[in-house]
Amino acid sequence: MITPKTDWKLTDYYNVEDHNRIVSNLNELLSRYNLTPLLSAGEVGELLTEEHLLGIVRSCNAVLEAAGYKTTIQRRNTWFDADDLNKIESTILALNQPVGKAEYSAGLVYDTGAVYGGGAHG
Repeated sequence: MITPKTDWKLTDYYNVEDHNRIVSNLNELLSRYNLTPLLSAGEVGELLTEEHLLGIVRSCNAVLEAAGYKTTIQRRNTWFDADDLNKIESTILALNQPVGKAEYSAGLVYDTGAVYGGGAHG
């Protein structure tokens, strides 16, 4: 796994390295759950296409479903904003934890009451 970026800000730009990190990490998770990789690495001129946007959404949702979560990443008509990218990359980080810890950690993103690393929401 390539360490996900989970501190996206509104002023950050999404670039080919970001895209390829997300694609690589999602494909690793898809493989872990015996799902067909749905994404390909991008070239600079093709990153912001609807195909890449939908591929990331579909891949995230396939992994979440395979991991047993009912929550999904919502399909968008525009490119992801900083909040969306933080959710996607936090999900990748949580689900790439060792078995058992992943299920607990994913609550950070999906409001199950868990906080990454332990504890509960106050």
